[in-house]
Amino acid sequence: MGRFVLANGQQVYGERISRIVSATGAWAAGASLGDINLDRDFLITNIRIQAAMTATLTATAVADAPKRSLQGISIVGDSKTFFGLTSGVAASQAGVLLAFLNQFDNQGASLDANTDVDDTGFVQMYNLHPGHNPKDPFDLSVCIPAKALSNLVARLVCPLAAVPDAAGNFTAGTYTLEIDGVQGVPVSKNMYYPGGYIATYPHTAVLANYGHVENVPTGGYVRRLFVVTHDNTATAAVRSDAQVTGFNAKISKDSIEFIAHGINGIKYMNAQRYGVVGDAQPIALGALATTRPGYNGAMHMPVGVACLDFRDYFDPVLGLNMVNANEGDVKVGMTIGVATGQDLLYWDIVYPMEPSWLGK
Repeated sequence: MGRFVLANGQQVYGERISRIVSATGAWAAGASLGDINLDRDFLITNIRIQAAMTATLTATAVADAPKRSLQGISIVGDSKTFFGLTSGVAASQAGVLLAFLNQFDNQGASLDANTDVDDTGFVQMYNLHPGHNPKDPFDLSVCIPAKALSNLVARLVCPLAAVPDAAGNFTAGTYTLEIDGVQGVPVSKNMYYPGGYIATYPHTAVLANYGHVENVPTGGYVRRLFVVTHDNTATAAVRSDAQVTGFNAKISKDSIEFIAHGINGIKYMNAQRYGVVGDAQPIALGALATTRPGYNGAMHMPVGVACLDFRDYFDPVLGLNMVNANEGDVKVGMTIGVATGQDLLYWDIVYPMEPSWLGK
């Protein structure tokens, strides 16, 4: 029996549970897999996705090849989407965004084995963790109230075969889910549920001075906006800092600009908050198979990846309160440096538990 401390200091006691979901999904090029039912006898606090892939990699393997093992995933129950990580753009895999989000939160590797040329098998791991503390897989502060739902499924979308390599393909793969949660604890008003989703912005023109504007979503607490920017390379778009060169955020009614960053400034601020260990830049993995990155390569911040964390400016746990806000009350602007390409924007949002769920 474990003790858990919720918002407002409420203490509850329950059992920590970890399970492997019995159903698995087999990779099929570009396919949306059937619903995978998730257990509904506890509160889900963490979901791991294992992509065990086989690919024929060559010296022209593309950047982020293992991270491209997942095109998208959503967790849906009772007409609510708890996680909506689907990109809608074949060349920009949501799995790349999720892998970097995990890197920011966990400062750890997500690839279980080095890739190499020729036929190779590798395991790419992804994690969906809604709680405020990413280091705790049983954090009840934000959870999926599975026990209060009548249905709950995971929906996976497979990448195209040619995604990892211009001259070699994915040839097989299996997706396995593991879930962590807490049993014996009822849904409380001091808990929240996740509702994060990806929005896609395709570039149409160069826009100076934060010329592209996105409305911050309403109805919940917005913890952060996590952005991965890609160029217009077909099939497997490449991350680039040239795509978006600056961000700002503004409270419309008061014309208060509370964030203004160049791309390098926000990446350094991200390193201060998250301690991101960096990557080897978007170098083709085929080349890395024989030339491993040295100290300098390992220390680069990931290009084309940035996070506006509203917890740095508002509530340090919940972020920006948009529960009773109107659309357009708060806006995020982006300076667009290249007229072609696309950005994946993940809005990390949490909501108060529905009244009908409380006590279940």
